[in-house]
Amino acid sequence: MKKMKSLLAVLLIACLVLALFAACAKTETPAKTDTPSTSTDTPAKTDDTKKDDAPAKTEEPEKEPEVLEDPADVNFWFYCNSQWKDEEDVTGPVLDAINEILLEKCNAQIHWTLLQPADYRDKVGLALGSGEVIDLLATMPVGRITNYYNQGMLQDMTDLVNEYAPEALELTKDLVGGYTFNGRLYGIPTLRNLPTSSYIYYYTEALEKVGMVEKFHQMKSFDDFAEILDALKALIPEGMYPIGADFNGLGVPSLQDSKAFADLKNYDSIGDTTGTIFIEDGVVKMTQADPRYENTMKMLRDWFDKGYIWPDSLYNTTDAKDDLMKQKVLAGQINGSEYGVEAIKEGLLQADLEVFQLTKPMIGSTTPSTWGVSIPVSAEEPEAACRVINEMYVNSELMNLFVHGIEGRDYNVVDGQAQYVEEPHYSNGHHVVGNALITYPIIGQGADFFEVVKQLNAEADKSKYMGLTLDTSDLQLVISQISAVHDQYKQSMLSGGYTEEAYHEYVSKLEAAGWADYAKGVQDQLDAFVASRS
Repeated sequence: MKKMKSLLAVLLIACLVLALFAACAKTETPAKTDTPSTSTDTPAKTDDTKKDDAPAKTEEPEKEPEVLEDPADVNFWFYCNSQWKDEEDVTGPVLDAINEILLEKCNAQIHWTLLQPADYRDKVGLALGSGEVIDLLATMPVGRITNYYNQGMLQDMTDLVNEYAPEALELTKDLVGGYTFNGRLYGIPTLRNLPTSSYIYYYTEALEKVGMVEKFHQMKSFDDFAEILDALKALIPEGMYPIGADFNGLGVPSLQDSKAFADLKNYDSIGDTTGTIFIEDGVVKMTQADPRYENTMKMLRDWFDKGYIWPDSLYNTTDAKDDLMKQKVLAGQINGSEYGVEAIKEGLLQADLEVFQLTKPMIGSTTPSTWGVSIPVSAEEPEAACRVINEMYVNSELMNLFVHGIEGRDYNVVDGQAQYVEEPHYSNGHHVVGNALITYPIIGQGADFFEVVKQLNAEADKSKYMGLTLDTSDLQLVISQISAVHDQYKQSMLSGGYTEEAYHEYVSKLEAAGWADYAKGVQDQLDAFVASRS
């Protein structure tokens, strides 16, 4: 009996101890620090707090970003330089590496359609017109953003970008004027080397063969250049012509006050998509009707008659001049480009070049909107597309893949610069999409190249019409008529096919197509823009 009483006493004491311990444990549970409290009775957290006690919010480990269950599939169409090979085994690894980053950073992956320059306008236009699903579209010169906007093919991205791509917007906020219509945003420009000039560049080997390297760098006029073209005719038996054209012609500036390079001027077309207008002293003028244009066409005809121009230039509308140089059909070319073109083209062509700058650099009113990205109305994943956009402006690893391909396979990093292997499977231009300023420069540009570019972008002469966006929605019929005439004549005229009869016929047909009505519509908007800034 005593034993039983003793046992009961022990059990009673044990219960009391457990009850007291539970009460103490309850009072030691810390208060949540995200809810302010004025009570002084809540004890501070002690080192004896159990692991299963609720910790103070301020001391919780940082939460991992929320990951959606199903990654978004983004159909991305964009222009790609001719350096890539359209084969799964060579482009696939680049795409896989891109998607590995995108899946981790923004829970999206892209399926890309890579477009050659000559295919871009027709394929994109047909796809958008038929409502094919394109979630993200890279814009380029032959597919002007204004055309797609005026045809109702693009989504308003204003709210989407603010929510899903705020960093991209912040980085480009001073450049989005060309993608803005009626106060709403329809695209994000590529952040790149923006000041443009006309350049002449030639294979060093070709100029050395005809003894013209020194003469090339001492040129002061198109007459001097013609002497070099004449000397390069010696290479025609080898299958290499002095100069040639693609679907945009020879690339010579269209308006010449004289043949002296010092007299060449930059003119702004303020977003014209017909290839027929330029602005001079605030007045809209027809390029083709100007005597300075005819002077240039006569010069090109003289080059053609003397055998300087690749003869198929009059008929070829698909091959780009870079392709023709790679095939050693052309010794060189004239083209518009940006600061650092020498290293860019040397990397593309895998050869030494001599480069001559024809015109002073400037940032035109539509230059920032020439290359960029937009979201078509057919997009099924607009939010994910914006998340991808944002990564393309802040993620250097991602952008180096888009621009250079795979390190160690397509290029190697040498002194902070990208040096392509002899036959890279993939490479693309810095100018195409995203933020080029966070990628490796091309070997020869210097590791600080993009620091220089940032300064040039800030200091370059800028068009006084920067931010003007033409609304041509009421002019589509006349634009279509003018463009049809322009397309009929421009290739021949810009490639040496000038005749006086053809030239006057060209101008007359532009006038008959309603050019004056188009010019008035543009002039009215230009005047209103100027007045709003005064």
